[in-house]
Amino acid sequence: MPGERILRGEANTPAVIATAPPRWIEGGELHLSWAAHPEAEGYAIDFLLPSGIEVARRETNGLSYAIPTDSLRSMTAAGSELIWRVSVLRGGDEIARSQPRALVPIDEQ
Repeated sequence: MPGERILRGEANTPAVIATAPPRWIEGGELHLSWAAHPEAEGYAIDFLLPSGIEVARRETNGLSYAIPTDSLRSMTAAGSELIWRVSVLRGGDEIARSQPRALVPIDEQ
């Protein structure tokens, strides 16, 4: 329907974005990357607790995002699992999303 706003987390959001395994890079940053979507105007990276609670959201126009270890630690207690997913944005709406992927506990990096 024209003008209808799609909310993050709707059940009908298709999971179509492929993500690469996260990797630690020099300087203590975690590098996340994903495949391009032909209709994307931008991407949002959501960081979630295993319970599904969103603890942070970052937006970018690129196909990757590097986040410092200190930022990850501020999102959750050390040793806790953190989950990430990437969403495709167009016109401010989420039009597609990746499957959630687990990150290693921060103290294991």
